[in-house]
Amino acid sequence: MNTLAITTLRSSNSNDQRCSTKEYTPFVCLTWKLVFQPVKPVLLPDGDGKTRILASSDVLREVEVPLVSKEVCNSNISYNGILNERYFCAGFQDGGKDSCSGDSGGPLACQNEDGSFVLTGVVSWGEGCARANKYGVYLDVRYMLPFIENTLHGHPKCGTRFLPAQSSHAVSGSEARPNSWPWQVELLFQNTHACSGSLIDSRWIMTSAACVNSSHKPENWTARLGEHDRTVLEGYEETIKVEEILTSPKHHITLIRIERMAVLHKRVTPVCLPDANTTFTVGSSCYVSGWKSTKKEGDITAVLNEAQVELASLELCNTSYSGMVSKYERCASTPREKDEVCNVESGAPLVCPGGDGRFVLAGVASSTDWCSNPRQYGVFTDIQMMRSFIEKHHYSEK
Repeated sequence: MNTLAITTLRSSNSNDQRCSTKEYTPFVCLTWKLVFQPVKPVLLPDGDGKTRILASSDVLREVEVPLVSKEVCNSNISYNGILNERYFCAGFQDGGKDSCSGDSGGPLACQNEDGSFVLTGVVSWGEGCARANKYGVYLDVRYMLPFIENTLHGHPKCGTRFLPAQSSHAVSGSEARPNSWPWQVELLFQNTHACSGSLIDSRWIMTSAACVNSSHKPENWTARLGEHDRTVLEGYEETIKVEEILTSPKHHITLIRIERMAVLHKRVTPVCLPDANTTFTVGSSCYVSGWKSTKKEGDITAVLNEAQVELASLELCNTSYSGMVSKYERCASTPREKDEVCNVESGAPLVCPGGDGRFVLAGVASSTDWCSNPRQYGVFTDIQMMRSFIEKHHYSEK
């Protein structure tokens, strides 16, 4: 449960809608970036509540307090391990200065090098006021930014990339720009990386049937959204338990329902699904992405990789697969001028830009290693051919 609320003002007298270094700026800044280091006294929480359990103040008061590491705050002489990753502490070991009763919801702000202030925490709770070893506890605003963005700006449209690629052409097998494929989902089996999936709305993920071959029990699976570097916690990842797993009995496709709705924002956005009128032209440029090296080694990587591919005809693809590729699949290969791509992760999305610039899920990786194929065609389940299965389950609750 997150102790945060957003209120809307009836009107604003300010024409300046940006946070800044102005002396009387009306707004505090928000950022995903880690802007502080533990135990560095650079923070300034404001409050007009009580200090040392005295009467409430008639004027706004301020106090500068140092941040405290999670290890110290969770020690057995402080809060004995009850703080999770969404909270942090600030204050003095000997007490004496702290936010207190009546300050709940107040800002804890950190000053940037440019002089602007960033809202880093929100006063949440503490044990008493300004007691030794009982630091003030603050909600980490970074973890609430998806909720804030979603509330302020509404749901993003499917297939929209708010953080586009750093270059116009993805180098085959190169690291993707963090969160530039915002529908990418990391699926974990018993808390270990297993495969990729694609977020198709706030509650459903699409992946390959091979991805869940190890177990169809939802309790063994979790989905991590907003992920890029699997070894680093960057603050906007969201891990959600899996509630239901539905696999097509005839085709290599699986729908996964997560336990609760994902918070959508610019780093977590569903991909569009094709409809009956969507066309995918042979030779058009599309993209695959996943946490697996696209080279022959095929090692799992820490960061998300991307590669540009071209759609190929089934007829041409079947010359390399002795006619085994069915009408329910589509093929793609590396453009001839690019480095070879012959490995993708199970469940990896194949997405193509639509006429309006938004990306459409054209396929899901079913054949993940085609390094031995002379022309190196990748085989993907054709999502357009899966519409009846998707609509039966995905739309049944709407």
